[in-house]
Amino acid sequence: SEICIGDTANLTFGSYKWTNIQWLKSDIIMGQQGWERTYLPIANDTNKVYVSEYNQYIVKAKHESCPNGLKVTSDPIFITPSVKPVITSLDGATVHSWRMSMIDSAAFYIFCQGYPVELGVDSGFDSYQWNTLTYGGLDDYEIGNPIEGDTLNTATINAEVIWVTVTAELDGCAGQSAPIMLDAWFFQDPVVQSYNNNEICVDDSALVNLGFPGAWASYFWMHEDEFGVWDTVPNSNNDNIYVTEPGQYVIFASPELCPDFTYTSGVGPTMTIFEAEILEDVDTDGNEFFYATPWQYGIWEYQWYKDGEPYNNPSDNPVILWKDGLPNGTYHVEITNPQPCIAVSDDVVWIVDGIGENAMENLTIYPNPTHGVLNVDGLNPEVSSTISVFNAIGKMVLSQNVTSEIERLNMTNLPEGLYIIQVQNKDGLVSSYKINKL
Repeated sequence: SEICIGDTANLTFGSYKWTNIQWLKSDIIMGQQGWERTYLPIANDTNKVYVSEYNQYIVKAKHESCPNGLKVTSDPIFITPSVKPVITSLDGATVHSWRMSMIDSAAFYIFCQGYPVELGVDSGFDSYQWNTLTYGGLDDYEIGNPIEGDTLNTATINAEVIWVTVTAELDGCAGQSAPIMLDAWFFQDPVVQSYNNNEICVDDSALVNLGFPGAWASYFWMHEDEFGVWDTVPNSNNDNIYVTEPGQYVIFASPELCPDFTYTSGVGPTMTIFEAEILEDVDTDGNEFFYATPWQYGIWEYQWYKDGEPYNNPSDNPVILWKDGLPNGTYHVEITNPQPCIAVSDDVVWIVDGIGENAMENLTIYPNPTHGVLNVDGLNPEVSSTISVFNAIGKMVLSQNVTSEIERLNMTNLPEGLYIIQVQNKDGLVSSYKINKL
């Protein structure tokens, strides 16, 4: 029942009055009770069979005295190596569990992924070869592939969910060890989530956190800014952080079982600053309109203001202000998201007739259109206080105080387009004028 690698064993039994002979060899399968032993038939129907595989073997047959009965089964016979090196863990690792093997029990060790495990067998053999086989989900106890250079009685092998065996030779007879499993702990990668709609209020913060808390020993967070530059978030050894800067946030975590190994979410939420803005557009019928952004109609709330007072928007869409029929004035919008967080846009000036309701008399602005320098004539420094220039979307691009009857505005560096010139007196009254810059 013991043979060297490459030898053959002759199994036989007395065939007197036995019929329907069937030889079978052991196999390990996953059953209802875990790993279970079963037997596979060997193509042989005589009372003799030659085998070279280390395994358990049985024979089934009927006796002539019971031709209609079931086959009876022999006790198993074990074909084992004549040379039997035994693998032990040299770093004091504890066997996690024992599993069925073809001829022996297989020890399972569990380590951190990639952990270097020191293994050894006794030194009484003439030669050694360490072998590994990637675990494929079945208990396929093959010798595996030789590890190049590992021909001593000790070896250091990284835990990667693999079978390990040793083949050894003594006095010209080669044999093999029972296999062991170097298993590895499996940790689910951390996942980052945000409960604040991925938006950061101006002058406030938003919470991002580990989505599935577990037994982690330590953490640190990384932040990617708008230019794609990554940096470590200071003081971030926690499963949640409050962020104030826009960009992507990714967590790295080390499990308690393997504190020297780090797992990462890989991706995380991309946070944005919650800011309101007013833009312009035209529909397919040529109707011009202002609209608020960001736009989440039905989720966020929108409140428009005209000259600092709440404006009752006649549109059935609170995001839009139609220009047709829109009164002259300075408009802005407040947007409230579910946090709640309020964002306020810059002002947009809307002038239809070229001169506002509060026009000041005797003012002359020339040349219009202008290539650069604009003259505002007819000012009274005792009455007028400031002159401001707004672009077409209502952003102030230039401003200066009134100190004389004629003020010069240098618009040379401004892009071509339509601008609104506002002259404000010391009582708060405003005159507005449209100017084209060429």
